[in-house]
Amino acid sequence: MAIITLTTDSGSKDYYASAIKGAIVTSCNSALIIDISHQVPKFDTEVASYVLKNSYKNFPAGSIHLIDVNTGSYDITPYLIVYADGHYFIGADNGIFSLILDQINPDNIIAIEETDKLKRSIFPARDVFATTACQIANQISISELGKEISEFRVKTNLTAFADANSIKGMVIYIDHYGNVITNITKELFKNSYRNRKFGIQLKPAMKYSSDFGSNELEEINRNYDDVSEGEVVAFFNSAGHLEIAINNGDASGLLGLKNREIIRVNFYDNENS
Repeated sequence: MAIITLTTDSGSKDYYASAIKGAIVTSCNSALIIDISHQVPKFDTEVASYVLKNSYKNFPAGSIHLIDVNTGSYDITPYLIVYADGHYFIGADNGIFSLILDQINPDNIIAIEETDKLKRSIFPARDVFATTACQIANQISISELGKEISEFRVKTNLTAFADANSIKGMVIYIDHYGNVITNITKELFKNSYRNRKFGIQLKPAMKYSSDFGSNELEEINRNYDDVSEGEVVAFFNSAGHLEIAINNGDASGLLGLKNREIIRVNFYDNENS
């Protein structure tokens, strides 16, 4: 049974997601359709890539991932099939493939064949992507679905930066619960830590009890329940990113943290602290 996943910015109010599903079951009614998310902020390829990057690896090899985020017209953003890491990705060449795959080199990149239907479509996710996903599900080789090309558009990922005494990152995602995810990774923190004391600075206006300043969190915990209900907690989430949360609370709303907000980790020499 073929697995086809959907990641879109179309929301749940309108008919768009259901129309894509209808087109899929019309062409391959045995496929298992799984919604990854339809709540990606409009046109936000960075958020879409974070969601899909941390989802697709949990699916079996050979899964087909349809991406309808900031799709645009074919004249501006060609539509691609990318086969990488044992998975198929279908979407617009708007930089999202480079964000999802990051350091993973694709095995094949196919520019979907230009047809009259493709050129006329104002709903490519339904008219082109769904059809293409079903062709792959029906065992048609992707080499038959278009022209092989050597590269897709590369979009620079939002990465954290470390110097001798700090890491400067930012908020890249806010989940359904209001938990704030940053682009500061566990690996980057580990390489910078060197057993020094540290403080996580959220924003200058925040006030916390700290030896180093009133606006810093001093501890990285394991999970939400390491602090009392209503308290702020920092930990590395299942994707390996530094997350700021409030136990049973909305960290984004209560702390005023929004997407692209700067988050800094300051390190202090132990002898000077």
